[in-house]
Amino acid sequence: MKKNLFFITCIRNIFPKSIYKNIFVRSFGKILFSFLLFSLSPVLLSIDVQGHITEDTSWSPANNPYIVVDNIFVDANITLTILPGTVVKFNTSTYPIGDYEYGDGYTEAKFMKVSGKLIAEGTAQDSIIFTKNCEETDRRWGVIIFDYLSEDDSILKHCKIEYSYYIRLMFGGSWYWGGVSLSNAQVTISNCSFKNFKYGIHGFYDSEPIIYCNYFTSDENNISPGIGIYIEENIGVMPYIFYNQFTNCSGIYFYEVNISSITSIAYNTFSNCNFGISIDSPVYIYKNICLGCSEAIDTDYFEVVIKQNYIDSCLNGISAGFKVEAYENIITNGNSGISLSGDNCIIKNNIISNNSYRGIRNFDNNSSIMNNLIINNEGEGIYASGSDNTSYIINNIIAGSEKGIMADASCNVYNNIFYNIVDYSICIYSSQVTVTAGNNCFTAPNFYTFPSNFIDLGGNITDDPLLIDPLNGDYHLSELSPCIDTGIEDTTGLFLPVYDLDFLYRIWDGDNNSISIIDMGCYEFGSQPLMGGIEGYVTLNSNYNFLPFTEIDVDGTIAFPDTTGYYEMKLLPGIYELHAYLEGYEEVIIPDIEIFEGIFTEINFELEALVSAEDFQLPVFDFQLSNYPNPFNPYTTISFELNTENTERTELTIYNLKGQKVIQLLNDQLSAGKHSIYWNGMDSNNKPVATGIYFYKLYAGKETAIKKMLLLK
Repeated sequence: MKKNLFFITCIRNIFPKSIYKNIFVRSFGKILFSFLLFSLSPVLLSIDVQGHITEDTSWSPANNPYIVVDNIFVDANITLTILPGTVVKFNTSTYPIGDYEYGDGYTEAKFMKVSGKLIAEGTAQDSIIFTKNCEETDRRWGVIIFDYLSEDDSILKHCKIEYSYYIRLMFGGSWYWGGVSLSNAQVTISNCSFKNFKYGIHGFYDSEPIIYCNYFTSDENNISPGIGIYIEENIGVMPYIFYNQFTNCSGIYFYEVNISSITSIAYNTFSNCNFGISIDSPVYIYKNICLGCSEAIDTDYFEVVIKQNYIDSCLNGISAGFKVEAYENIITNGNSGISLSGDNCIIKNNIISNNSYRGIRNFDNNSSIMNNLIINNEGEGIYASGSDNTSYIINNIIAGSEKGIMADASCNVYNNIFYNIVDYSICIYSSQVTVTAGNNCFTAPNFYTFPSNFIDLGGNITDDPLLIDPLNGDYHLSELSPCIDTGIEDTTGLFLPVYDLDFLYRIWDGDNNSISIIDMGCYEFGSQPLMGGIEGYVTLNSNYNFLPFTEIDVDGTIAFPDTTGYYEMKLLPGIYELHAYLEGYEEVIIPDIEIFEGIFTEINFELEALVSAEDFQLPVFDFQLSNYPNPFNPYTTISFELNTENTERTELTIYNLKGQKVIQLLNDQLSAGKHSIYWNGMDSNNKPVATGIYFYKLYAGKETAIKKMLLLK
């Protein structure tokens, strides 16, 4: 009989050695407990655990706490289920220098490695706790590792993960820095709290974690706080990171991530963090909140879209080392609002206010800064620098700064309002640069320096712009403003937004002379709503995935619903097509949506799950549907059986994880009996599909069956 490597020792801690005994468990991995019954109460019980788990196993709070005295390995095709209220304590090593490397087959700090499946689902009332088995502040345990063999439906929910550090499995090998570490793995992590970590979650080598509604924090004053979520070396997969909270730590860090398509970071909150979001990959940063961080959003190496984020009291708001497009963000009460080093950046319809250093710095790039309200920033509203830089500064209101624009690089300045500027509206810092300006309203004591470097295109005025109530934050034009209909008449080539900061028509006949001319500043006087849009609710026919992960794409405009399913998208008048994607659900396509000026059209829709009845208990038919081999590369055979009641037209279709149709393999009327269909891994355009999970859906008669398969190249 083969000895099982998973040992349990029952220890009754309050009694002398004479009245407890250690039980070493054998026989096919089944865990047998012998108890000594005592009339004394209460009885404190702890269970020592170690080694390989070779059969499906459950841990229960009835046996709390579980003490990990040596490393735990959940073997391939094995499930460890941890029930609500269970406490797991790991033996530790000294921190920060200790024994965390497993190259010799031993570590003092213990870890858990999952090659099968881990189901750790607590509840809001009864969390599952993973922590250290000591009280000393200078000791830490290792991590929980999910490797490439682990099953993609492992779950951590309502867990508390505390005082983890790192593990290295072999000399010269990878470092697993996260309390939860993933190597080419997919795990769903939700409603968990991470405290006092090196990294809370660490994913690399094409890991695809689904991370939502978690809390990350540090409360150790003498130890540098760690990073909540760290993703690196991911190629071609998209982690999902929504609705998480980060406090007194660092937030989300993407390092050397080359994602084949844009992933999204949305609805997260960062408070008192070293940084909120630091990334070097193509990411859509949407509706996050950063409060009191050193760096709110820092980007490099890839194009990034930053939209509708709120940044308050952060040292630096947005720092971009590569091209960035920033729309409709609010950045206030910090040091520096936006710093740009990437080429061809677009900064539109933002509010940047009350920063102690400057509003925007544009360094060495050709960027467009349009339709922004840039107010009460102490140094400069905009600082343009760099020898290769030409900034296009158009239709902004710049107010309440020492200088409006500090020009250490060439600038084209049109249709702006400079109000309550202490020193210069435009300060040309170097005789080597040129500022070209037309149709601006200057109210500072001085317009510019180096007059020979200032090219006046005409239309500039020095009148009071007569804003409605700037002292109380209302910078709209009053009806007597000289800035109405006094912008550049021919805006061809300026690539202006077609709407103002209030989403009204950008070019409007504000003085009622039957000629529509753009106003100066970021607001258009007397204009009417231009932007209509769509709004509505998304629903799911199962709870297989997290609703806010639904990506709603309307001709390139992207939004995500909130936790209730509500979404809203502002759109110009026109005809649109809506696409909605959610992993594991069939793509929704709604064509011919007509949008009218100032009117929101209600579009509600439901997503249908592409998951199997076996895995998720959906009401679908069976047909003995299967495929072999699975996983496969690149060929597989899909088999099914029809009876006499479902021999009407039969369809067999392949979908990807987004629910998009890859190819239809069958659309025909078949006889009753067994059938097999061969798939060569090609899509409908005869191109090979990528590695990943695919769904195959069989429809026959009035019944449907759906199964998953995995292509591994």
